[in-house]
Amino acid sequence: MSALTTPLNFRPVLSSNKPGPEKLKIKNKPGIKLQRKKNKTAKIRIGIIGAGEMASRLHIPWIKAARNAEIAALCRRDAAKAFSLAIKHGIRAVYTDYRDLLSEKSIDAVIIATPNSLHCVQAAAAARAGKHIFIEKPMALSVAELETIIREAEKCRVILMAGHPLRFDRGIIKVKQAVDSGIIGRVLSMRGRLGHAGPEKWSAAAKWYFDSKQGGGCLPDLGIHIFDAMRFVSRKDASSVYCLTKTNMKKALVDDNAAAVVEFTDGTSGSFDVSWTAVPQELSLSVYGDKGSIFFNAGTREVKVELVNAKTGKFRLIKPRIPAAGRSDNPLAHFIECVRENKRPLIDGREAFNSTALIIAALQSAETGRRQAVHGLRKKRKACSR
Repeated sequence: MSALTTPLNFRPVLSSNKPGPEKLKIKNKPGIKLQRKKNKTAKIRIGIIGAGEMASRLHIPWIKAARNAEIAALCRRDAAKAFSLAIKHGIRAVYTDYRDLLSEKSIDAVIIATPNSLHCVQAAAAARAGKHIFIEKPMALSVAELETIIREAEKCRVILMAGHPLRFDRGIIKVKQAVDSGIIGRVLSMRGRLGHAGPEKWSAAAKWYFDSKQGGGCLPDLGIHIFDAMRFVSRKDASSVYCLTKTNMKKALVDDNAAAVVEFTDGTSGSFDVSWTAVPQELSLSVYGDKGSIFFNAGTREVKVELVNAKTGKFRLIKPRIPAAGRSDNPLAHFIECVRENKRPLIDGREAFNSTALIIAALQSAETGRRQAVHGLRKKRKACSR
């Protein structure tokens, strides 16, 4: 390792001069026990691995808005950009190699926001270093790596939470509350849509989104958001999926539009479509029951419950009020609370498994042109690809 010149009073930046792909070198530390912070006034110290545009726009503001946490370090291969972000936010430690960040004993937890293809090796290393993990979606692009991340976190007894922010959206929560109330009866089908103009519009440097091996395209980027919201409001898991992907506008070898039909384990069905060519952006979710339907539009921030009396045929419209945004909308505030209080996150590795496995199956379906079964979590642990 060599130290880079650091600005102001920053600690030395640790970087690796070794060429070639990153390899897992941290030795396993079995038997790490989850414990609450001994000093309840001490802040949870968080390191961000992959300190790019998402960290700047979301993770750093979320941590600053949360209580009892601080950003201890950033890690990014581009040292100049890492320094720039650190100086802007007063972060005193910067690394260009995630393994060096993980070796810092004072760090309690990490955020992994690197290209999807790096998640498995980095998450496994973080677990073995005893760091609690907040990992961006999708957790992995293969079932084997997905299982490894979950198993390593459980084996090393660290908290693992997947980044699914729609579970914290108050409109989506209102839809779930309406479904749970039974007002529309049994859920028979669902339909979701999510689209925007593409990742290059908000993160011009993140070219990995358009790499099939690193990012995977529009389907894993957006499909997992809307499908996980469907699972969240209905409490249903997918058993199979048929998916069609298209590249309509982007000059890339990955899809910029996708549509999928999903069969759930209870025999009901749903569908969703996602787009990197949608202008303006859109997020909508519809849930259809045997007594009525629920519609959510994120653009208007409106939830509508439409009911029809089976005997009289009389139509009834209900518009539940969506509470104003607040601290509970912050996924990282929830993660920090779970780390501090030793609680299971709302969306831990096992809960995130079916949503991620569905997207992996959808990618396979799009490639083969056939309906694809969605894998369940197997008992045998697979190794991360190196």
